[in-house]
Amino acid sequence: MVRGRTTAPAGLVLGHEITGEVIETGPDEYVLVPYADWNLLRFPDRDQALEKIMDLTMLSDILPTGFHGAVTAGVDSGIDAVGFEARGHGHGAQEAPATVLNSLMDLTTAGGSVGIPGLYVTGDPGAADEAARKGSLSLSLGTGWAKSLSFTTGQCPVMKYNRQLMMAILHDRIQIAKAVNAKAISLDDAPRGYAEFDAGAATKYVLDQRRHPTQQGCRRCHARG
Repeated sequence: MVRGRTTAPAGLVLGHEITGEVIETGPDEYVLVPYADWNLLRFPDRDQALEKIMDLTMLSDILPTGFHGAVTAGVDSGIDAVGFEARGHGHGAQEAPATVLNSLMDLTTAGGSVGIPGLYVTGDPGAADEAARKGSLSLSLGTGWAKSLSFTTGQCPVMKYNRQLMMAILHDRIQIAKAVNAKAISLDDAPRGYAEFDAGAATKYVLDQRRHPTQQGCRRCHARG
């Protein structure tokens, strides 16, 4: 479900990048997503939106997720937006999915909160150890209890935040694309983008159909918009 690595139990309601059902239809630059129109966000001005389209693209994932973590964590807080793929430092470092959560419990002020929009799963065949494959992590829960910390977990309710975040972008209150080093790449460059991101590149890659290398002079691509 996440890069072909995780699974999902039957009957589980999923969100984030693993929501619902995707049906491939023809060439790989097009997919059909049933019922994808229920959470559309209308931009007030088309030209203004196009000028800030890279920032507005972040409304689909990174911006509302981080914002949700900050809102749910509060003031004296810590936010885990890393999730089950957290790793140690240095070359060849192994995955340590509980590292961020345990570090946050150490760092957060007593009586504070920890927001956890980072993705954690109930089944991960690609995990480093048997416990993590079942979603069981070695949490220092005693630390959290002793410091009277509160925790908020789960999927980000994007529709709760997307309009106010859109307006913040359009009124130059937020420059999220610059903050996360967003970069537009073509569909043909997608494998390279995924590989670099998995290797730790500090870049948010955005697939841009307009950058398709065969569009120039290609009647088929022009006909498809």
